[in-house]
Amino acid sequence: MKKIIFKSALALTLFLVLGCETIEHKTDVKQQYNSPFTVGIGDPIYSANIEKNLPNAFGKADIFGRTTPTGIINVFFTGIEDEKVILVRKDIGIETGATTMNSSAIILPNTQNTFYSGNVGGQSYYGSATTTGVSTVIPPNTPDPVIYDKYANKISIPIGSLPQKILVNNTEITILEATDYTAKVVLISDNEQVEQ
Repeated sequence: MKKIIFKSALALTLFLVLGCETIEHKTDVKQQYNSPFTVGIGDPIYSANIEKNLPNAFGKADIFGRTTPTGIINVFFTGIEDEKVILVRKDIGIETGATTMNSSAIILPNTQNTFYSGNVGGQSYYGSATTTGVSTVIPPNTPDPVIYDKYANKISIPIGSLPQKILVNNTEITILEATDYTAKVVLISDNEQVEQ
């Protein structure tokens, strides 16, 4: 019996370690690709939330596909200055400290087994009863996220060079045209470029 339990535990451990994928970072871009759009001063040209797979105890990806945020990237149009289109790229980092261990609730079943036996009038009796109550749920103890500015960069593009392409986080942003108050842009990417 002990050998069966040991082999089962070993097989489960090997499945959890070998069956899990490596941790991947993915980018969710809010703007639509391959379709030109116009923005005003202060509007985002590119907004992306970056996340990664929730790591398990073995440093692999969560088998249930859960994720945790790792950052935000925004590129804003801020107008024209000295015959140049001005963009600002702002990167924010997020460290959640979340793992599968501290992001999962613990459920403690409330079950009691009662065994009884005795002797009545020379006859033996025995039996058991199971009583089940409401389970106790201990909520996850995920740490508070730490949010920090990574950097902000000013990007200047001469108006005479439009249309002009810049690369941000594996996405090609093309500034097609611009006025003092608006810019027309298009994002170009394929599915492989969107994932980091």
